[in-house]
Amino acid sequence: MKKHKILIAGVLVLIVLAAAFFMGGPLEDTNVSEEPDYSETISQEIPEQTPMQLPEQTTDVPAAPGVTDNPADDTETETPTEPVKSETETGSSDTETGGEKTENTDTQTPADAPAVTEPVPSVPPDASTSAGSEYTCTISISCATILNNMDLLDEGKAGLVPDGGWILLPVTVSFSDGDSVFDVLLKVAQEHKIHMEYMDSPMYNSAYIEGIANLYEYDCGSLSGWMYNVNGSFPNFGCSKYALKDGDVIQWVYTCDLGADVGDNSMSGQMMPD
Repeated sequence: MKKHKILIAGVLVLIVLAAAFFMGGPLEDTNVSEEPDYSETISQEIPEQTPMQLPEQTTDVPAAPGVTDNPADDTETETPTEPVKSETETGSSDTETGGEKTENTDTQTPADAPAVTEPVPSVPPDASTSAGSEYTCTISISCATILNNMDLLDEGKAGLVPDGGWILLPVTVSFSDGDSVFDVLLKVAQEHKIHMEYMDSPMYNSAYIEGIANLYEYDCGSLSGWMYNVNGSFPNFGCSKYALKDGDVIQWVYTCDLGADVGDNSMSGQMMPD
């Protein structure tokens, strides 16, 4: 009888436990402390983190010092870079476009290379500046004073004096810049086949005209000889020292009175050398 009571009590306990399970879930063990679940709270408070994106690694020319990937970043960071040769040093450059490397074949001249110049063709001088056509002057040669002093003329020279005394009537000739009275006289004497004889005079440091048309100094008296004037004025220096100007008028005259009979009373003409 006692065993039946114990069995019935055990059945009742099982029934109570079963009823409690279905009505309120399994009995909790009050002796074991259960830690609170924070996973839901943490997932709500902390936003999902995006994995860090590393900058793309490039094998091109390294970034210049002080330049960062983020243009909004005010802090400049220096990145050590290797020196890059300029186009003027290498003569060519490589440009990477769309992942493909293309070669730039434009060559650059190094700064220290000598400049290459093409020969400049010679240009014929303009007619207005060419030798013999730049300037003109007028020149004449006269021995008219001998006609008034025939008694002083050496024997055998009378046939050398032309009628009117003109050995060369006034003629216009061309000359180059820097030409002298002597240069023009020599030119017209050669062109007109007129005899002329001269020497270098230490006194004037210039050419001295001894004779023209075979008429020499002292042929018509001790004060006779050749003189020249330019625009009516008798210079006091030699004819090869007188540089001509455009439009000058040159007169070569034979004097029988040391210039007084041709308009020069200074006695400083080029007639008498040392």
